Amino acid sequence: STNDLTASPTYNFSTLRELGMHEMDMGRYKEAIDCFHQALQEREDPLLRYYLLKLYLDAHEEEMATKEYIRLQPQLDNISSFPSPNSRLLDFFIKQEEWRVCVEIGQEINYADMGKIYYCHGIWSNQLDSLQKCLQSNPSPDIEILALNALVLSSQASGNHLEALSYHNRRFHLLRTNADKAKALYEQAESFVALRRFQKAEKSLDEGLDLLPRSSNLLQAKANLFLLNGQLREAFYLFDRASQQTKIPSEKMKILYTLGRMASKQSNQELACHYFLQELELTKQTYGKNHLELSRIYHELARLHDESCDYSKALQFLQEALKVEQYHMKNSATTIPKSELTNLIKETKKFMGKIYFKSGDFQRALGTINQDI
Repeated sequence: STNDLTASPTYNFSTLRELGMHEMDMGRYKEAIDCFHQALQEREDPLLRYYLLKLYLDAHEEEMATKEYIRLQPQLDNISSFPSPNSRLLDFFIKQEEWRVCVEIGQEINYADMGKIYYCHGIWSNQLDSLQKCLQSNPSPDIEILALNALVLSSQASGNHLEALSYHNRRFHLLRTNADKAKALYEQAESFVALRRFQKAEKSLDEGLDLLPRSSNLLQAKANLFLLNGQLREAFYLFDRASQQTKIPSEKMKILYTLGRMASKQSNQELACHYFLQELELTKQTYGKNHLELSRIYHELARLHDESCDYSKALQFLQEALKVEQYHMKNSATTIPKSELTNLIKETKKFMGKIYFKSGDFQRALGTINQDI
């Protein structure tokens, strides 16, 4: 019997492998598994590991198949083709998200849902040809949308905005929800802006806002478009609307900063302070009173009060900035480089010295600038 033969130490790797192949062809799974295990004691071989995995699956021993997969996984790239595949084997590799293997096996057995496998392989490997094959494989509408979404973003990332617009046009009629359509129109507008087709970009954003009037992303995108065209008043109005709509603190902080800077550039110091103070309070609420980002906001407020000759108020904000910076300098757990903190503290003290000088306190001006960090 095979068991008597394989028990003999005279059988080498090649003989054991051939015996195992014969037993497998005859449908004697247990004997084939014994032969392959003994062969693998002589020499590691990824193809034999693959056969063991397949045999365990065919014998409905998924736990043993998974153990073999763990041993095989680091060697999978050494297998160029997967002999005698079946749907059970494909389902196993789909579960393991081994998409290269799934493509090989799926093609071999003419798997019905190759679109999904090509899509997953394309995303996993960042291979555009797999996404193209997905579209050619009669995928389900949901998979087709996902593939086209990925191709739009990939084309934009590579600077090929005409191609991105082509993929957008293919996907748009497939989209069902207003949210998905608005997102697609936002991405279409991005490509139009990159191509400097500003009127078409504005039209896309308007169509998106018709679907989602309170979308902070669309409002900001249109505001940025107005900025590009020098329409500051219109941009300011849209940024203000966006700040009221967004529920994401970090996004709201960014918009408030933009509004503060815009108001400052238009010499509206009071309005600029209004926005920076809002950003200050939201940053404290979100990140705590010692977050280093507060230093930047305190500097903005100090600069505005300096420009309006309110030196006392400017110094108050700079002293708050210094407290935050020194907190981080003394905190051993901080991840901010000491050199960066040193420079921040120097700049703050230099600014304080300048304010003392302007207010006529020359002694404190010199003392502050020369003070140890």
